[in-house]
Amino acid sequence: MQTLKMKNAARAWIKARKHEGDMISSGRRRSTLAVVFLAAFLAVLTTEVDAGAREVSNQIEVAFGATKVAIDKSLVETLVGDQNEDIKSSRDINLPKGAILTLRPPMSVREGYSPPCKPIAAIHLIREHRMPLSENHLLKNSTLKPTAFEGIEKVIFEAGQSLDLYQFQSAELTDFYGERISFYRGADRITIELQVSAEFHVTLIAPLDDCFFEQGEGMAKRLRKFAFTSVIK
Repeated sequence: MQTLKMKNAARAWIKARKHEGDMISSGRRRSTLAVVFLAAFLAVLTTEVDAGAREVSNQIEVAFGATKVAIDKSLVETLVGDQNEDIKSSRDINLPKGAILTLRPPMSVREGYSPPCKPIAAIHLIREHRMPLSENHLLKNSTLKPTAFEGIEKVIFEAGQSLDLYQFQSAELTDFYGERISFYRGADRITIELQVSAEFHVTLIAPLDDCFFEQGEGMAKRLRKFAFTSVIK
């Protein structure tokens, strides 16, 4: 009888140790899974941080007076008016009055416009204060006349003025002063003028083409969005 009790006790002890071993093994598996999950999470987080750092390092902050603008360095072509600055290697630049930063048109502006239209020639960011058109003496007693293109009106001047000036009708296409964005038609080009802040002016140059009159309104909206969303201060 004593021997049977000892055998039963031994079996119980072995069973208990086995149960403890299973629990320890299960705990280890859970710990291992937790470590694997944490490592994966940290890897994703590190990748996102690195991507964010690269994105920031590819940008430059350009001051147009009191207005700061964030620009992707890959879009920068030339800087006129501040020859002492190497814009490609800089993080912050304070432009003098009259300085012109020329950009390659970003995809966000040209998408949906070219094609079908001819490619946009350039976008110029200028530190310049321009008065609103309503204060231009050339526009005194001028009127607006609808054109054959929806959303575009031609400015009709008094006799003796030959400027080929147009305005977009859309309420979404307004400038810093709340006035409609305008553009000029020259001998071989279209020039959109947009005052974004007191000293931040944007000019877009596009080849003269009837396609501009058909597709220009949508492109002008994208240009305005690009300009105003680039402002960080």
